[in-house]
Amino acid sequence: MNESFWDASRLEGISYDRELTPNLTALKNEAAYGYCYTPSFGGGTCDVEFEALTGFSVEHLPAGSKPYQQHVTRPMFSLPNYLKTQGYQTAAVHCFWAKYWSRDTAYPNLGLDTFLSLEKMTHVNKVRRHYWTSGLVTDDSMADQIIQQYENMKVSSDAPVFLHAVTMQNHTNYNKDNYPDDQRVKVLNAPSGISRSTLGALEDFATGIRDADAMLGRLTDYFSQVDEPVILVFWGDHYNPIDSNYDVYT
Repeated sequence: MNESFWDASRLEGISYDRELTPNLTALKNEAAYGYCYTPSFGGGTCDVEFEALTGFSVEHLPAGSKPYQQHVTRPMFSLPNYLKTQGYQTAAVHCFWAKYWSRDTAYPNLGLDTFLSLEKMTHVNKVRRHYWTSGLVTDDSMADQIIQQYENMKVSSDAPVFLHAVTMQNHTNYNKDNYPDDQRVKVLNAPSGISRSTLGALEDFATGIRDADAMLGRLTDYFSQVDEPVILVFWGDHYNPIDSNYDVYT
């Protein structure tokens, strides 16, 4: 599940100085592809994650409640719990603190036996320090962590693997100063009336989309060469405000 991922090249009247999603575009011709409905906008990643891992809808929960914090308090039905009955080993990889959204307590109840969180990661690169002063782990480093976790699991057991990963690089808020000028995707054309700060925020977001797509390419190349069948599922959790309003959408 890639943080805030959606194809920003779909915005009408906006063009960039490079293609944002060449790997995703190529995969559309050979993979199942489509759009997903999400229960969240601008936050609440855990709601999307809960729905994806369980098949349950947060629509039936009280407004404002977070299932990981109020409801996943004991073992319950989930995809990883079911797959464990079929002989799978299970793990999660998330490049932020384990306690964020109470993943450290929810994941075991969902059947995820191993949790590689930021506290346990080494040799990761971070970016976007303008807003996140300590930086956010890059999607490229997340690809390394996912591959490493998979390889460790295959060394320890011949059992099949279920591996759930959640990225952080492209988390809100967005500001052009999150990337050096020579690394940031540039907006070439945009409708009149969109502010300079909003276009700068969009460039920050689009840079993250470019890097997420590159991660998808790396994972596709790697898992295409392993010695067993692999299903790789890649999706975004929700849209976000880009700058302080909704100009890029309206």
